[in-house]
Parts: sequence; C-alpha cells; structure tokens
Amino acid sequence: MSLRNFRQLFAILFTLITTALAFTAARSLDWPAVVGLPSLKDLDRNLPGYRQFLIAAITVLGMLLGGVFGPKLGARLVAAGNALDRMSARDKVAVVMGVGIGLLSSLPFIVLLSRIPSFGIPISILLCIAFVYLGIRAAMGMKDEFIFVPRPGTLRGTDGSEVAVERCKILDTNVIIDGRIADICRAGFIEGTIYVPGFVLEELQHIADSSDPLKRARGRRGLDILNAMQKEFPLVVRVLDHKIANLVARTDEVDAKLVALAKQLDAAIVTNDFNLNKVAALEGV
Repeated sequence: MSLRNFRQLFAILFTLITTALAFTAARSLDWPAVVGLPSLKDLDRNLPGYRQFLIAAITVLGMLLGGVFGPKLGARLVAAGNALDRMSARDKVAVVMGVGIGLLSSLPFIVLLSRIPSFGIPISILLCIAFVYLGIRAAMGMKDEFIFVPRPGTLRGTDGSEVAVERCKILDTNVIIDGRIADICRAGFIEGTIYVPGFVLEELQHIADSSDPLKRARGRRGLDILNAMQKEFPLVVRVLDHKIANLVARTDEVDAKLVALAKQLDAAIVTNDFNLNKVAALEGV
C-alpha cells in the first residue's frame, strides 16, 4: 500500500469513527436534562423533532471534525513511520522497551485513579503518557548497553563479536598473494574493516598445500601476509560468511561468493583480477 493510499484510508476510517462516536454520544445524551434548560424548553415544545435535529447536527459535526483532522493525523502517522524507519535497530528496541516499561509503571496508578469519578480517566491518560515518555527517555539513555542488538553500522559475527561493516573491504585470493595490499593499508589508502572470507582463506590454504613449488610458495606468502596484517589492521576472518550460507553450500565458485557477500554487506571487493572486477561492476558492487 502506498503512503498516499494509507493516508486516504486512514482519513476515511477516522471520519467514520468520529461520526459513529458523535452519533452514539448524541443518542445517549440525557435529553430530559438538556431540554429542561430554560433556553431549550420552548424549542422542544414547539418543535417536536428538535431532538432528532440535534442528534443529526452533532453527528454531522463529528463527521466534519473527522474530515478535517483525519488527513492531518494520517500525515503525522506517515511522518512518524518514516522517522521510525530511519532509526537504528537499537533505537527501535529502546522505544519498544520504553513504551512497555512506561505502561507497566503507570498501571498501578491508573487502577487507583480510575476510581475517581469524572476526572479519573483524563488524569490516568495524562499519567500514562508521562510514564511512557520517561520510559522511552530512560531506555534511549541505556541503548548502548543493549549487547543483544548490534550497533548501527555493525553486524553480529558467528563468534558473537560485532563487526563494523561500514566501508568494509573484502579481499580476494589474488590480491592477498600479490602482497602489495599490506603496503597499501599501511599508507592509509584503505579505510574500514578488512574482511577475508572463509572460502578465500580455504582457497589460499589449498594453494599453500599444492605440490607445485611455485604455487606453494605463493600460497604460503599469502598466509604470512594475512598473519602480519591481522596484527596491524582491523582484519576480520570468516565470521560473516553466514550471510551467504546458502550460496556457499551450493557452489565452489569463489568469485560468485565474493560478489554475493559484497552485495549482502554493501562492501567493496579489493582485487587485481580484471574479470572479477568487471563481473562485480555488472552486479553493482
């Protein structure tokens, strides 16, 4: 449903509700007391249909109020929904927890105040709103302590750690074996987390175990470079591979896994492989 359709539907429903409430309130009004007023006695005696007219007038007033305020409330709801959509997961959890804490905290007071005639319900509503507001403020102040929700711009790894994925760079096998990536990182040309997928590490290990002396030397050189980089830079290995677990199980094609993982993490691939570079560009990576 589009936002425009939602606003229109909400306005219609709100108008129907206010109309029904106005009609119900008008019908349940204590008419003997109303017509007992000096200004209304003559009207009720001379105009037998005065009661029906007043019911209709109040109903129309409710419909007009619904028609005026319904679209405005609908627009406010859409704006609130957009603001909620822009909030981080921790902020959303804090809001939900704050509302729950506020409602539970206000419940004993509401039970007591509801026994007060006339003013009990309005005071209870105001008190409930105040407790919900205080609950949200308190929860928002503690949101950084919510270890069960990843921080904005991070993902939870399979080892339970938080991995910053903003401006994340994924290394492929060729660029690791090349060796110049360590010098590039030291020069400060690469920002953010440097990630080495498990399947890249396995491919590198297979090369290091090759019977070909040249390949074996290149593979071991790549492993040595990774070990050195892990001590100097925020190098993360394997813990985010679960984001493409289905693809990892279906194919052994490393390049396809790299592109899929980069799309999932909204990350960049660091490679000197011309073909992989072209495929990644076509995939929007």
